[in-house]
Amino acid sequence: MIILAQEFMQRMGYGEQPYIIFQHSDIDRKHMHIVSVRVDENGQEIPYRFDLKRAIAHCREMEQKYGLHPPTKSDTKQEIAELKRVDYPAGNVKEQVKRTARTLIERYNVRSLSELNTLLELYNIRIDEVKGVTEKGPYHGLMYGALNDNG
Repeated sequence: MIILAQEFMQRMGYGEQPYIIFQHSDIDRKHMHIVSVRVDENGQEIPYRFDLKRAIAHCREMEQKYGLHPPTKSDTKQEIAELKRVDYPAGNVKEQVKRTARTLIERYNVRSLSELNTLLELYNIRIDEVKGVTEKGPYHGLMYGALNDNG
């Protein structure tokens, strides 16, 4: 997986940038995420126009080269079909929320937090924007939570 990530970053033109690779299987298949920066050593923004399109093309080429199996539409439909509403009494709420929210966020193109919550609430999940100030300074982020069947 490390070799694949390194090759991918070189192909994308980010090979000399610092990046972090993490592998997991939270959606019933092993995959990795790569996080990097879009600022070069001189503080200039690295152009990223069409990165998604290029990334997909590089992934398809690497899948062929290494004999990997890309996710198919039926895999995606199966993942969505297997999703269940978060069930607090079933336990491990954090894992239920994480798996379900991640799968939905990866599969649907939403344009706002309100639109995302409309989708997530079908699965007893809600995301709220939180911000404020503490003695350590200001904070701004998202808080994920589980809902009961009555919201």
